[in-house]
Amino acid sequence: MKTPFDEEACDRLAHPAAEIEEPATLREIVREPLHPGSLEKIAGALTVPCRGILLIKAGNAFVRVHCSRVAGTGLDRTRCRPMHDFAAQRRKMVDRQIVARGIGAARLLEAMRKVPREAFVPEHLREFAYDDRPLPIEADQTISQPYIVALMIEAGEIGAGDRVLEIGAGSGYAAGLLGEIAAEVFAVERHKELAGLAAERMRRLGYRNVKIRHGDGSLGWPDKAPFDAILVAASGARVPKALLRQLASGGRLVMPIGEPQAVQNLVKVTRKGEEGFEQEDLGAVRFVPLIGQQGWPEEEPSCLPSGLSRADP
Repeated sequence: MKTPFDEEACDRLAHPAAEIEEPATLREIVREPLHPGSLEKIAGALTVPCRGILLIKAGNAFVRVHCSRVAGTGLDRTRCRPMHDFAAQRRKMVDRQIVARGIGAARLLEAMRKVPREAFVPEHLREFAYDDRPLPIEADQTISQPYIVALMIEAGEIGAGDRVLEIGAGSGYAAGLLGEIAAEVFAVERHKELAGLAAERMRRLGYRNVKIRHGDGSLGWPDKAPFDAILVAASGARVPKALLRQLASGGRLVMPIGEPQAVQNLVKVTRKGEEGFEQEDLGAVRFVPLIGQQGWPEEEPSCLPSGLSRADP
């Protein structure tokens, strides 16, 4: 008898993942109708083999197992999938990758413990969402290493009432974090596919204060200027003049400066009055190039993953 199955409810199981190959060797096998609200009400011991969808418990871990009959053979087939506890992985990521490296902004840490990074990567890479590295996403681009995202946001000194511009929205993960911290967030992405996906994620996750559009990020978003902070997730030979003009007095701009396919310097530029700017070096990073009218030309190649800190090989 097949057990009713709810994919989203199953993925919310509050237990750590388990990697197994032979479920029949586990001591305790349990089945549960997976309806929202009943996830912890596990009862009814079964034995393997059987047909249906099960939850198999081994100590403090759960694995989803799908047992089915192979058509025309009379044989049973068993497929296993670990139940990933993404909330626990998020907490561990913040403690080990972010706090341990000196990031201490309370509202940023709270946001990183809340925003589901797994929702911003392709389905087949969700189990790696909290790894300490960039990951490939759609349009042959990458989602940055969590630490570098945190470093840039903290350097931007984002406040609760701030209006923030992000250049290079990518998957939308950084925009989601900013949406938890700032009053308004405007993000520009040059890849139409990514802009559409990021905008849909903002809608699905309820970030009504985040706006994403497809366009040339090197030109900023002049209609929405000035901004209290501008974060640029792509490298240029210099900070585009268009972005400097859109920075409010006292505003902060964080951007990698340097040649494509090379190690760049992450810099923080603070506007001092109408014409004055103060620059601070934050360390070595590697990002894809900022393509656009005030950036690198379209044909400029890049083979490096984007969003790596100097601690990376």
